[in-house]
Amino acid sequence: MISTSKGGRPKKKPVERPFYEKQTDKETSSDIINQARVSLRSVVTERPFTPQTNERRLFPRGGSASGKTTERPPSAFSLDSAHFVGSDSRPNSGSSRPPSGSGRPPSGSARLLPLNHVPKISPSQAEILEVSPPKLPKPPGERQLSAKTKSRLKLLNSEVPILPQPLERRNSSPTTPTKSPAGSRRVHSGPKERTKNFYEERGEGEGAEQATRVLSAEGRINQSRSQRSNSCSSARSESGYSSDRTTRSGSGSRKEKESPKESLFWNTNIHPIVEQLVPQSKDVAEIDRMCELCDQLFIALLDANMLGKTAVRRSQTLKTVYKLIDLGSATLSLKAARIVLAFEVTGSNLITLCKLIFKISKNKDNDALFQENKILELMVKLIATTDHQKASEALVYCIGALKFLTGNNTVLKDLADYGCTEALARLLININTAIMDGSHTGQGVPNLLLQVTGTLRNLADKSATRATFISCQIIAELCKVIDAFPTDGDLMFNISRIFSKLTLNQECCTILTNHPTTFSSFLMLMNKHLTNIELIVRLCFIMGNLTARNDDCRYCLFSTENAMETLLSVFRTYFELDIVNQRSEEKVKGSPKKSTEMTKGQKYEDLFIKLIRVIANLSINQDIGPLIASNPNCVDLLLQILVDELMVTLLDSGNREIVYTACGVLINLMTDSVRRPILKSEGGIRKLIDVSHDFGRHDWQLAGMVCMILCNYSEKITCCAECFGEEETVDLIELLEDYLDEETPQEAPDGTDWDADTIEVMKSYWRTEFYPVATQLLNRIENHNSDLVPLVAPS
Repeated sequence: MISTSKGGRPKKKPVERPFYEKQTDKETSSDIINQARVSLRSVVTERPFTPQTNERRLFPRGGSASGKTTERPPSAFSLDSAHFVGSDSRPNSGSSRPPSGSGRPPSGSARLLPLNHVPKISPSQAEILEVSPPKLPKPPGERQLSAKTKSRLKLLNSEVPILPQPLERRNSSPTTPTKSPAGSRRVHSGPKERTKNFYEERGEGEGAEQATRVLSAEGRINQSRSQRSNSCSSARSESGYSSDRTTRSGSGSRKEKESPKESLFWNTNIHPIVEQLVPQSKDVAEIDRMCELCDQLFIALLDANMLGKTAVRRSQTLKTVYKLIDLGSATLSLKAARIVLAFEVTGSNLITLCKLIFKISKNKDNDALFQENKILELMVKLIATTDHQKASEALVYCIGALKFLTGNNTVLKDLADYGCTEALARLLININTAIMDGSHTGQGVPNLLLQVTGTLRNLADKSATRATFISCQIIAELCKVIDAFPTDGDLMFNISRIFSKLTLNQECCTILTNHPTTFSSFLMLMNKHLTNIELIVRLCFIMGNLTARNDDCRYCLFSTENAMETLLSVFRTYFELDIVNQRSEEKVKGSPKKSTEMTKGQKYEDLFIKLIRVIANLSINQDIGPLIASNPNCVDLLLQILVDELMVTLLDSGNREIVYTACGVLINLMTDSVRRPILKSEGGIRKLIDVSHDFGRHDWQLAGMVCMILCNYSEKITCCAECFGEEETVDLIELLEDYLDEETPQEAPDGTDWDADTIEVMKSYWRTEFYPVATQLLNRIENHNSDLVPLVAPS
C-alpha cells in the first residue's frame, strides 16, 4: 500500500539499508555544512553613501575629524597685483611673513622703498664729475672705454666716485663716496685693473698729463650719451632688465647674454604686444581685448622658446602681466596665470599664483576655462617638478584646485591624459621618503597630503586610472601614510574612500592584502576613531571586499591580534548607540524632515550590514567558522540583532542582499547545538519561512540557504511540532511541496518579465542550489511529523 502525504503526493517507502552503510537518500549534517560552504556567494554591498556638496573647500569644515586643532591655510582670501613681487629671483629683504590670506603681500618678499635723500656733493667732487661722468652701462652697439683710458684714470690720483650698477642702485641709498685707502683695490675690480699699470712705470707726471687730455676729449663726446644712458638705465632698472641679463637666485647669480637674434625677436614680436597689455578700462570689450593679447603673447613666447626661468626680459613681462588680475575677470586672470606659470616663478610669487588658480577653481562655472587655456598641463608639470619641502604651501593650493577640477568628469579625463595620477604618485613617494628620513617638519605635510589624497580619491573613480594606481604603487604608498599619520581623521577618511573604490577591483584587493600592515592598520584605525562612523563604515566595507573571495585573506584578518575583539567592540558600541537613537526617535512626534543625508538610524543600519558581512565572510572558512560560532560574545550580538530590531528591519526592507548576509551567518551558527534554541525562542523559524516565501521564486540560492539553516537547526529532531512549532511545520511543508514541483521554476514569478534564457538560468539554480537540500529537509520533516506527542522519559 502506497501512502500519500498531506498534499496528496504519493510517498515512496524508503529503502532499508544496514546501519553502518551511508544512506544515499539522506545527507548527513557534515554534507549539508559542506554544501553550504560551497554554495555561499560573496555579497556585494553598496559603497558607503557620501553626499555631494556644491561647496568647494580646501579643507573640511570645522577642522580635523580627529578633534585636534590644526594650522591650515584659509580657503578664502583676497588677491590683487600687489601680492606679486617685481622679480621672484631676488632674495627677500626679510624672513618674516604674515599669515596667508591676510590680504597684504608678505613683508619678507616686499621691496624696500628708496630713500628720499639727495647727497650733497662738494665742489671738488662736482668738478671731477663734470670732467669724468659716472660709468654707466652702454646702450647696444656703443663701445666702452679702452684699456689704456682706464689705466690713465689711475694717474689722476683723484677721488673718483664709483656708482653702483642700475640693478644694484635700486636697493641701495645714494651716499657720499668715501676715499679708498691708497694701494687698495675695489671689490668689483676686474682682472685688468689688478695688473701693473704701464703709466706707473713711465712716471706720474707724464701719465697724468696724457690722461687729462684724453678725459677732456672723451668727456665732451660722452656727455650727451651719458644723459641718454641715464634715462635708459633708469627705465631698465624699473623693469628689472639690464644689458648684462643678470639673474639671481638663492644659491647665487648667473649672467646670460641676450643674443642679437633674441633682441630682434623681442623688439619685433613681443614688445609690441607687451606695450598693449595696459588696460584702459574694466568694460567687457577691453577685457576681451586683453584676453586676446594674452593669447597672442603666450603663443609667441611658446613658439620662440622664450618661457621658463631664464627667459629673455622675463621680469619686464611678468610685471606687466601681474597687473591684469586687478580687472577681476576670471577668464583674463587665468590667461595671465598661464603665462606666469609658464615662466616658472618661485617663492612668494608661486604661492600667490597658486592661490589665484585655486580661487578661480572654487567656482564650478570656471571649469571649462581650464580646458581652454592649456593650464592643466602646466599645473601637472608644476606638481611633478616642484620640491614639496620648499614649496609646500603653493602645492597645497595648486593640488587643492585639481581636487575641485577632478570632480568634473570632463576635466578628470583630461587630467588623467596629462599624467596627473603619475605626478601625484611621484609626489607621494617623495613625501614618504622625507618622512622616513625624518626631514619633514610642521603641519605642511598633512595639509599637502589631504589635497593629494582628495585628488586621488576622484581619480580612483575612473576605471582607466586603476592600472596607473597599480603600476605607480600608490596603494602601498597610501598604506605608509596610514602608518605615519593615524590620528589625522580627515586624512584617514580620504584614504578609506580611495580604498573603498579600488577594492572593487580584484587585482587591487590582492595588492592591498599582500601589504604586511594592512589589517593591523585598519584595526588600529578602528580603535583610534571608534566614534567616527564615516570612517568605520568604510573600513568595514574595505575588509568585506578583501575577505569576499580570498580565503588566505580571511586567515590574515582573523589571525591579526585582537581582530575579533575590535570588530565586536565596534559592533557593541554602535548597537548601544542604535538603541539610544531609536528611543529618542520614538519621543519625537511627527514625520521626519526629508534630507539628502542619511539619518543616524540609517547610518547605523549601513554599518551593521557591512560589519556582519565581514563576519559572514570570515565564517565561510571551515576553520574560522566554528571558532566564531563558539564565541559567545559574537553569537549573542548577532542574535540580538538578527531574530531582534535589526532582523525585522532587514526582512521588511525587501533588500535581498541584506537577508542573504544574515542567512550566511546563521548557517554556521546553527551548527552549535547550544545556540539552536535561541532561533526558535526569538521567532527565527517564522522569519525564515517568510524570507523563503518572499524571495524564493526570485532567488533559488537564497531559498536553498534557508533550507540549510533549518537542516542544521533540526539535526537532532524528534518531533516537528516541538522543533519548528505546529503552525510553522504546516506552512513549511506546504511551501516546500510547492517549490519542489518541477513546474514551479519554469514560470516567471508574478510581477516579473523574464525571457526564456533567464528562466533557464533560474531553473538551473533551482536544480543545483535548492532542490537537493529542500528535498532532504522535506523528508526529514515528513519522517518526524506526527500527531502523537512523544512520551517523556521517566525521571
